[in-house]
Amino acid sequence: MRTFGTKRKTDEVGDAALIGRLIIVTGASSGIGYGTARRLAQIEGARVVAIARRRVFRIEALAAQVREQTGEERIFPLTTDMADRAQAEAVVHQVAEKFGRIDGFIHAVNRALKLGALDVSDHEFDLTMQVNVKSALYGVQAVVPILRRYGAGGI
Repeated sequence: MRTFGTKRKTDEVGDAALIGRLIIVTGASSGIGYGTARRLAQIEGARVVAIARRRVFRIEALAAQVREQTGEERIFPLTTDMADRAQAEAVVHQVAEKFGRIDGFIHAVNRALKLGALDVSDHEFDLTMQVNVKSALYGVQAVVPILRRYGAGGI
């Protein structure tokens, strides 16, 4: 067991609990989503379905890097707009069908609102809520029935 703040070599596999587990990570082309996908695959030994609406080339490059370092296919990039209910449902079902299970779901989609409160239009605010809040709802609503069917997993 590691304690908080200790460093781990990048080629050292993490706790056995995540090795081989299939985790969906949304918002995986940048920021927290990218870092989470990288850590899960590279350090923890999980298989990661890394989802992004745009800049999927970044995930593809990360997948190649992890494959080269580990000798295993651990990151599976997909392009999906999680803020679209139909796309969110379709991708979750596609993942479950292709891999036979889902062990976890990490939602890291984020749209930054770069305007001050007095400058935000209704359209900008609604779009931000659609991306940041509704995409989480759509993802959870799609994945929970599958996790229940398997009798395990986490969000």
